[in-house]
Formats: sequence, C-alpha cells, structure tokens
Amino acid sequence: MSRRSLTASLAPTVQSIWKSSSHRLLQHSSRTYSSTIQITTSATPILSSGSSSTSSPREAIKRRKLNDLNDSIAHDGNPSRVWSHYTSLLNFLGYEKLPLKLHQDVLRKCTATAVELRVSAARHLHGNHKSSDPHVYEGRFQTIIRNIRATGMKPTLDDYHFILEQFAAVGHHAGAMQVYKELVGLGLEPRTKTFGLCLQAIAHHLTFPVQPVHQAQRIVQARGMMGNLMNDMRSSGIPFTSVNLDLTIRILKETSDREGFESLMKWGYGIDLSNPDCAPLEYLGMGTIGSDLGMGESSVPGLPYPQPFSTAALNTTIDMLGRLGDVSKLVQAFEVLTQPLPQASQHLFSSFDDEDDFGVSVDSNPKFKPPHASPNTTTYNMLLRHLARAGHAIFARHYLLEAISLDRTTDRALRQQIHKKPLDQIPPHILLSIVEHSYLYLARVTAIKMLD
Repeated sequence: MSRRSLTASLAPTVQSIWKSSSHRLLQHSSRTYSSTIQITTSATPILSSGSSSTSSPREAIKRRKLNDLNDSIAHDGNPSRVWSHYTSLLNFLGYEKLPLKLHQDVLRKCTATAVELRVSAARHLHGNHKSSDPHVYEGRFQTIIRNIRATGMKPTLDDYHFILEQFAAVGHHAGAMQVYKELVGLGLEPRTKTFGLCLQAIAHHLTFPVQPVHQAQRIVQARGMMGNLMNDMRSSGIPFTSVNLDLTIRILKETSDREGFESLMKWGYGIDLSNPDCAPLEYLGMGTIGSDLGMGESSVPGLPYPQPFSTAALNTTIDMLGRLGDVSKLVQAFEVLTQPLPQASQHLFSSFDDEDDFGVSVDSNPKFKPPHASPNTTTYNMLLRHLARAGHAIFARHYLLEAISLDRTTDRALRQQIHKKPLDQIPPHILLSIVEHSYLYLARVTAIKMLD
C-alpha cells in the first residue's frame, strides 16, 4: 500500500479523535470556570456580612495606630514619639472618644521628668539662654486637658499635681497659679501637696536673676500669689506642713518681708527671733500675731504644736538675718537654734524683778520643746559670708575655727562609719561636709584677708 493511500485511510480516524479530545477539554474548562464563579459569588456575602468592606480597613488602621501609641508609652519612653502617635490617632479618629486612662498615660509620657527639666533649666540659666516659654511642653498639657474635658470627663487631682510638679521644676509660677485656679473651678479640693507645689514654683522663680527695674514688680507679684494661697489654706482648714512652711519662709526671705518672716517663724516653728530661747507668748495663750501674709491681723488664743525645725529652715533663717544686717540677732539665732535647750521652758519670767510689787507672771509650758536643727556646711558658709560682709572680724574668726574643727570631727566620724556600715546607710549630711570642704577653704581665705 502506498503512503498516500495510508494517509487517506487514517484521516477520518484522526479527525474523530481530535474532535473527541477537544470536546472533553472544552467540557473540563467549562466546569472549572463555572466552579470558580460559584466560589467567588459564594465568598462575596461573607466579606460583607457583619460590617461593610469600607469599615474593615479603618478598624485595622485604628488598631495599628493604637498599638503604636501603647507601645511607645510602655517601652519607648521618647516624649516626642509618644506625642506624635497620640496626635496621629486623634486626627484619624475624629470625633471618636479615647479612654480617660489613655489620655492620662500620654500626659505623663509626653514630657521629660521633673528632675531632668530642673537640670536642663539650670543649665540654660547658667548659660544665659533665655527662653520665651517657661515650660517647653505647656502646650501639650493644655491640649490633653482640653481633650479630656471635651469628651465629658474631668481630669483628676493627680493629673493636675503632675502638671504642677512640672511647672515647679522650672519655676513657672504663673502657670502653676493658673492650674490651681482651674482645678478649684472644676470643684476639686486642693490638698497640702497642691499648695506645696504652688509655693515651690513661686520660691523657685524668685531665685532667677532679674533686672533691677523689674525686681519690685516681681516681689509684689510673689507676695500676692502667696497671700492668695495662704487665704485659701486658712479657709479650707489645711494646716501647714514642715515642707510648706520651709517654702513659705523662703519666699518671705526672697521678698525681704521681715515682719511676715518673724511672724511666720513664731506661728509655724514656735521661734520668737527677739527671744529665741523662750517660748512665744502665743503658745501660752497670750498675745496676737500680725503678719503680711495676706491674712491680716489674726488673734491666736493658742497655737497648735509647732512644726519640726529643719536644717533648711535654719539656713533660711541665717540667710534672712544676714541680709537684714542684724548681726546680734544673727549670732543669737545661730547659737540658740543649733543647740537643744531642754531647760528653756523653765526660764520664762516676767520683765520685772521678783521683788517688785507689779509684773506679769508667766506660767511655763512643759509640753513646749524649743526647736533646734543641726548646722551643715551651707549654714557655716552663709554665717561666715554675712559676718565678713558686716566687717565683724572676731565673730568671723571664731566661727571659722569652729567650722574647721567640726569638719575634722565629721571627717573622722565618716571614716569610721565607712568601715562599719554600707554606704547607703551613712547619713547624707555627713557626706555633704566632705563634698563641700572646698567652700570652707574659700571662706577661710576671705576671713584671713579681712583680718589682715
């Protein structure tokens, strides 16, 4: 059989096989496509069920931004990054509300700590770098408080205390008083800590350098702020604490308010600077106390038990009397207030001799203990500086030798304690004496030059 005839005979068979294969392939493709369509159409209701397809991406973005904010608050610790995530989340949410706890966490993490701010402010002040903003993050605090109040919630007193701590660290007294007025306006009851932070901000601000033309205005402003705080403390029935009392006498010292200073020393510590070795008559139920604290003249039939007299209060007293130039009271106060006088209550007597037919007999108060505090290196520095400026060479030489002797005694005690106790159990005032030994040397050189 020839090749041509073989091809002609096989042609119908090949054509039949090709048609059959094409038909089966077409049927398989049709079934696959139809099944794909069925899967796609059956999956569409699942995506749309529950929420629309447009809200799911929004929820995912919201969760991502919220997670970023929580992570930056918990682990990052970068105030700028925390604030960036917070504002980004607020801008995305629009009118949706955030929990109060989240606002409070951002408030405490969107700024540096109070210790860091105090160090930074002191560094800028030392370098004569003036800033127009007393607190660099004050705007952030205002935004967060405004956001909390916009949602119908109310900031807590602890939230305002955190802001006051920040303002006190940089001496932002005007901002502190605004915060105080706001929390009172919201119906929050201020506590002892509230007044203490406001007083700290005022006292810190008074330590800043100021031009002489603005000194009088700053003193008037500080006295007015302190007077308002004292009035509110009296109306609220909040007593003085040792810390708040120390801050108040610091303010009175910086404002050179002698009458108010002496009255507060008598009222708060039980110290009559005219007679520091005797109990004030007010503690015996006699006399009145008048002061310029903004409270006016107030009759005190019997004062409460005085606050503990601290070394910081002693230093403030020495510095105040030295600034006033009253050397006799300065030396008298130092001698009496640095030594305990357990028998001082027995020396209360009238102004006249016992054999006189007239006079006032004063009963002693056995419960009253004369206050005293231990001096430190700062105490001697202030004492020697004021005595040297006043030109009292004999007093300066006496207290200089006393300070050197006390420093040597403290040095020996410190060396003994180092061998017997851990460093964390050694009193800090002993360590202070060694650290500031160089200041005593400078005071010694000044006194020697004055004697020559």
